[in-house]
Amino acid sequence: MGEYEFVGKITDDTDRWAIDGTVFTYKGEMYFCWSGWLGERNVEQRIYIAKMSSPTEISSRRVCISVPTYKWERQGGRPKVNEGPAIVTDGEYLAIVYSASGSWCDDYCLGQLTFKGEDVLSANSWKKHSEPILKTDENRFYGPGHCSFVNDEKGNLWIAFHANLESGTGWDGRSGWMYPVRINGNGIVEILFY
Repeated sequence: MGEYEFVGKITDDTDRWAIDGTVFTYKGEMYFCWSGWLGERNVEQRIYIAKMSSPTEISSRRVCISVPTYKWERQGGRPKVNEGPAIVTDGEYLAIVYSASGSWCDDYCLGQLTFKGEDVLSANSWKKHSEPILKTDENRFYGPGHCSFVNDEKGNLWIAFHANLESGTGWDGRSGWMYPVRINGNGIVEILFY
């Protein structure tokens, strides 16, 4: 294990509450994507993005690219939640898969934002898909959420996420799941169940 130096928190000029930050590179530019509050109160978590000048420094204003607007994103009471952004890119294609609704309920699920081109830092350049890409399936699991993506040794893309075996078990009932995925013809991340 290499040595490291703690450099402090990464924040934009608003210095608002934030969680689930991730750094990614797209077409040679570095970006930071996270979930955070618009103001000072925990009413709603949104997905933000900003440009970076280094792996530890944000160099632009934050841009909100997702607000919980669909019914499937607003379950579980307050706060309304979009969180846990995970990046999927192959150099040209760029998408963000995020968790929606309360992480404590069976309605927790995964939504997708797809980059349409133009400016990564423009909210108009992102398309939110109207349905979740992964949600409760009583034959498999409840409340799937907070994912990440990895490639295997053959280059195949996989999704890892947590979900519950039993309904109503919230944070205490979580276990890890992993499935292969593909990007379908509509640009949607599609989970390939066995």
